[in-house]
Amino acid sequence: MRIYLDKDRKKKRDREEETEEETEEETEEEREEETEEETEEETEEEREAETEEETEEETEEEREEETEEEREEETEEETEEEREEETEEETEEETEEETEEETEEREIVKKKQRHERDRERERKTETEREGQRD
Repeated sequence: MRIYLDKDRKKKRDREEETEEETEEETEEEREEETEEETEEETEEEREAETEEETEEETEEEREEETEEEREEETEEETEEEREEETEEETEEETEEETEEETEEREIVKKKQRHERDRERERKTETEREGQRD
């Protein structure tokens, strides 16, 4: 009977050990699955974070480029406006100078004409005097 009891105990122990081993294997498999799932989730989260970062960086770069382009356009517009203003000022100054020169030339011509008329009158007057003397 003792043999039976020992065999029963041994079978029972073997079954317990098997059950324990199976439980440990199942637990280990569960842990591995959980770890794998966590790793996959973390990897997916990392990818999403990287993608979000890249998108933010690209958006920031685009903003910077747009801002730089706007600055360049503003600078070009300001430069063009300054050139136009300078050109207008130069044109006005040239026109004023030309007008002043033309006015001076007209005055000179008028003085010459007046002087010529005065000379002509003097000649006529002298000719008349000489004619009266004769």
